[in-house]
Amino acid sequence: MAGRGQLPLTLTARGRPEDNSGMDDKATKRGGGAVVALGLVAVFVLLLMLYVLSVGPAVWLVENELLNRPVAAAFYWPLEWIAIKVPVVGPILNRYVDWWAPNTVTEPVAPPLSAPTAPAPAAPPAPLPATATPE
Repeated sequence: MAGRGQLPLTLTARGRPEDNSGMDDKATKRGGGAVVALGLVAVFVLLLMLYVLSVGPAVWLVENELLNRPVAAAFYWPLEWIAIKVPVVGPILNRYVDWWAPNTVTEPVAPPLSAPTAPAPAAPPAPLPATATPE
């Protein structure tokens, strides 16, 4: 029985004391950052794949004189650098480019923006001739 000024306690299927379905539960909101991070990684991987796969159509556009060769070379020099440095990637990328433009020569060349080389170290100075010491 409820005392004076108190409401009677009624328990229903939805209003059990252990039921917190109507409350804001922080545990259900955890992991939201992980979903965003996973989405960003997926977008990054998708953009990277599109960049690599776009080299074929770009070569076709260059061969049909619809795209300026120096512009394409500057945009795709990272792929060319990777094809030179990673032996497995070079032949695969060359076959893919050959599929788009079979009449082109796909020999890798140096990237247009290569780092300057350091000068050769100077030779050590020649030894001084021995001098006689006065006695």
